[in-house]
Amino acid sequence: MGDPLFLLDALADPLPEVGTAVHLDGAEGRHAAMVRRIMPGETILIGDGRGRAVRGAVSEVLKTSLVITVAEQVATAEPVRRYVAVQALPKGDRAELAVEMLTEVGPTPAERARVYVCGPPTFAEAAAEALVQLGHEPHRVKTERFGPTGE
Repeated sequence: MGDPLFLLDALADPLPEVGTAVHLDGAEGRHAAMVRRIMPGETILIGDGRGRAVRGAVSEVLKTSLVITVAEQVATAEPVRRYVAVQALPKGDRAELAVEMLTEVGPTPAERARVYVCGPPTFAEAAAEALVQLGHEPHRVKTERFGPTGE
């Protein structure tokens, strides 16, 4: 099993240098010291929950906190996200509501995502148009239409 990970929202940016002392306090520090009973010399990770962390040996354990000496900076690349949304064939004006909801939870234009929209012609066209209006590059929005062509 890996080293225990504790979260510290206020982890310095840039990450603390190797050899620097980092103080873990608050609820996470209390949990580490009193519940997990982390002891001096144990190696732990302190991360910010966004892929950045420091690893080091505990140098001091206080009543409700602890201090580590940074031995390593850890930064992981942001994972590739894949969004999959499934929509039953909408009736009436519900296609517009579905498009609105999907554009709110889907990828942002900054992610430069390839977006595939598949559905009845009115739905697919409305979704593609909404994505372009949100700022997605038109060549990254692909559509596939199915169903009655008389919609």
